[in-house]
Amino acid sequence: MDKAARILGIVLAAGEGTRMKSARPKVLHEVAGLSLVGHALTSAHQAGISDLAVVIGPDRPDVAAEVARLVPSARVFEQCDRRGTAHAVLQAEAVIADGYDAIVILFGDTPLVRPETIRALGEAVLVADTAVAVMGFTAKDPTGYGRLITRGASLEAIREHKDANEAERAIRLSNGGLMAIKGALALDLLRSVGSANAQNEFYLTDCVALARARGLGTTIVEVPEEEAQGVNDRASSRMSCSGPAFRLRRAR
Repeated sequence: MDKAARILGIVLAAGEGTRMKSARPKVLHEVAGLSLVGHALTSAHQAGISDLAVVIGPDRPDVAAEVARLVPSARVFEQCDRRGTAHAVLQAEAVIADGYDAIVILFGDTPLVRPETIRALGEAVLVADTAVAVMGFTAKDPTGYGRLITRGASLEAIREHKDANEAERAIRLSNGGLMAIKGALALDLLRSVGSANAQNEFYLTDCVALARARGLGTTIVEVPEEEAQGVNDRASSRMSCSGPAFRLRRAR
């Protein structure tokens, strides 16, 4: 990572994790001796990101305490109403507005993402003509994932599975969740996201189409499918972090 660049990492950790069937929030379950949110924070730090914000659910002092234990300097924000991933990111609006060169958005339940991938996402939007970079992978079975819609070498949009037509659902290149946005453009793009979709939510993924509509560049940082795997239940959280044993989390 360019040491002169100011990079902000935002970890989304507000999910209820109901499939964990546990009173403990999903991001506090441990994999390889570290909480799931701890893996995200550690990988971001190893990628060279020192400024971190974490978005948690309401009334979760336990998650806030874990974040403070691991990264005392991290800013913590609450998403009281769960209205989608773009809405979650905007809970950290106050710190996004601080003038960062790049914003890298991570998820608190995706522990296999390598620091090298996080670094590549951040560096991608430091390039003058690139506004958004997305982590993608080619899925063996893409059912349920958001699809990366490309035209030649250009990423044009991300289409959530429920909103995709038959031709788009045949695409195997899938959204891995993590995204980087050029800092100067982040708030404008995030505030422009609408909720006209099957879920009636504000999708972070819409930032790609919004950037393209403004004539801005977008790109994909492609990773192996195993790296994009996320934890959905306690069976998967007990698996070793060294191999592709996690149950895949579907669309963001």
